[in-house]
Amino acid sequence: MPVPHFTGKMPVPHFTGRMPVPQARRLRYNPGVNDELLLAIETSSSRGSVALGRGEPTLNDRARFRTRSVSEGPCRTRSVSEGSEGSEGPCRGELTLNDRARPCDSEEPRASARADLRSPSRPKIAHGHAASRTLTAERKHTGELLPALRDLLAEAGCRPRDVGCVCFSQGPGSFTGLRVAATVARMWQSAVGCRVIAVPSLEVIARNALSCLHHPARLAVILDARRGKLFGALFERDRDGELRTLADAALHEAAPWLAALEKPCWVLGEGVVKHAQTVAVAGLEALPEETWLPDARQVLAIGRRLAAAGRFCTPAQIVPAYLRPPECEEVYEQRRAAARQRRGE
Repeated sequence: MPVPHFTGKMPVPHFTGRMPVPQARRLRYNPGVNDELLLAIETSSSRGSVALGRGEPTLNDRARFRTRSVSEGPCRTRSVSEGSEGSEGPCRGELTLNDRARPCDSEEPRASARADLRSPSRPKIAHGHAASRTLTAERKHTGELLPALRDLLAEAGCRPRDVGCVCFSQGPGSFTGLRVAATVARMWQSAVGCRVIAVPSLEVIARNALSCLHHPARLAVILDARRGKLFGALFERDRDGELRTLADAALHEAAPWLAALEKPCWVLGEGVVKHAQTVAVAGLEALPEETWLPDARQVLAIGRRLAAAGRFCTPAQIVPAYLRPPECEEVYEQRRAAARQRRGE
């Protein structure tokens, strides 16, 4: 019986660099940025809080939700084997880095897509509304934050993968609190593929003034930075009643910076307690104490605006904004400089 000739080489299936995935995985509810479920984390101060909400869809969004099927629109794709940026084009059953964050093409019938939209995991929060929870333990964000997030999601009938965007208070503020929020945001993105937005903490505090009856026009938000310094930012209300940033958060010498502010100007923030005498000497007035602490609902409000503008973070950008080195590093550098001076270097 003749034996087939064997050349010593076995055929290897051709690999194009893209991995097929089941089409059913593409049918997650994700209509767009304006309708996504947003999670806000605020741990930059002594009182932490979290909030969960959805944005108000625009008229274009509503039209798209009514008429578009899952298989109609293009999405950004990237090959698993490629390191270049993604290109615009339809997905045809291939795994991409943005599958979890954006709608993709599918050949499944529309009935399957409608069934997915009615799944129990769809968020139960109405448009323009938010659910929030305040952390009970002061300055114990590490132990309180994750249980608070779990309870908040459970009350809303949501799961972690339903969150489309995490908004975290980036700083300045409590070093430990900022690290905790940034770490949770990065891990959430790594686990479920959501997007992340970094929100300036001083702008979060400034938004508290929008509820004041006398509507201050110019605002200075201050946080104590110790050693006669403060973190300060300057804001102004526009004709529409929204805040406009005049000076971003930075580290300043307390007395000169406050004295140079244009009057009239109202001051708020936890730094008012430490620098009360300096504020009075500068001729500035402080807003009521209930406006001094940041709130996760304000983080959510700013996050909606930044999401609509497409200002999402890359993984390398999900870091706290300290604006100065930690105190231990400053002490180390001072001792090191003193030792060099003694040695005559």
